[in-house]
Amino acid sequence: KLYSTNNIKYDIIVKPQGDIRQVELNYKDVNHLSVKEGNLVVETSVGNITEQKPYAFQIIKGKKVEVVCRYKLKDSNTVTYSLPNGYNTNYELIIDPTIVVCSYDNSSIYSNCTGATYDNFGNIFVLGLADAGYPITLGAFQTTCDSLFDNIITKYNSTGSVKIFTTYLGGNNYEFIQNAVVSNNEICVFGATYSPNFPITTNAYDTSYNDTMANSSDLFVFKLNLTGSSLLASTYIGGIGNDGINNVIVTGESGHIGHMVMDSQSNVYITTSTNSMDFPSTVNAYQVNKNSGVDNVAFKLNSNLQTLIYSTFFGGTNYENAYYSKLINGNELLICGTTQSTDFPTTVGVVNP
Repeated sequence: KLYSTNNIKYDIIVKPQGDIRQVELNYKDVNHLSVKEGNLVVETSVGNITEQKPYAFQIIKGKKVEVVCRYKLKDSNTVTYSLPNGYNTNYELIIDPTIVVCSYDNSSIYSNCTGATYDNFGNIFVLGLADAGYPITLGAFQTTCDSLFDNIITKYNSTGSVKIFTTYLGGNNYEFIQNAVVSNNEICVFGATYSPNFPITTNAYDTSYNDTMANSSDLFVFKLNLTGSSLLASTYIGGIGNDGINNVIVTGESGHIGHMVMDSQSNVYITTSTNSMDFPSTVNAYQVNKNSGVDNVAFKLNSNLQTLIYSTFFGGTNYENAYYSKLINGNELLICGTTQSTDFPTTVGVVNP
């Protein structure tokens, strides 16, 4: 399992009854491997890389049990793991997770975390919901909670030892942040709102709350500076129905849904779901009109959130949910989700048309 903190890390996961002796790490194009003070030192032509000594554990009957684990050199390019005291092969063994930061930060009554992201310097941005008792920093963009719960955005330094800012974000009803991206000296946040007075900037693409149905949501896109003190751009986008809402028939769970990515020019790409017949679509869009009760939508806003560059529905005659997206080749949006439509659009030659 490969993942990223401030550095690339990986977990070796050995399933029950698995053989740890089959795990071998082969290093190519290196000058020398050595184990010093339990750490693995990889010598290369451009400098040394140090991998911290492995930490291994098992979860046995709900409790974490540490397992003694060491690097072992098999040959000049191959590393294995040694478990001198053995381990319980009836349970999964996990080797090499690293905790970078762990800290409490909470409200007087209620708070939760809905997401997190980071910048190029390793600073940590935490997103969530909190009540009026959450500790807000001086100079924050929004210092008061305008409803029972508001969104919060908190920025920590890379070690978690300093809170750089915390701000509320919301109007007089509920909001739900889906995800955020930090790029080009701004943090861009995407989510759903039920507030007709959500903070919106002048000349935004859509300055008005679109929902006329009771308890229905609009989408919002919001850009904040990296000190948490200034609103750079903010817009609504949506129709008269629920936007960014989960299709409970497909998933069995209610909630909000969608994902956002940004390109190098800070243009914003969002994919989500809607039951609004009048969700804005652009001329010559792939699918101009909604086909079912809940369709996916994908749209692109320019960097100042004033222009809808494109927007399209995509779906069949039943229900769809869009969960995740990724920008590839600079201009292609890869989207994954679920569908109940037997006529969902597919292309020739795919695995399952």
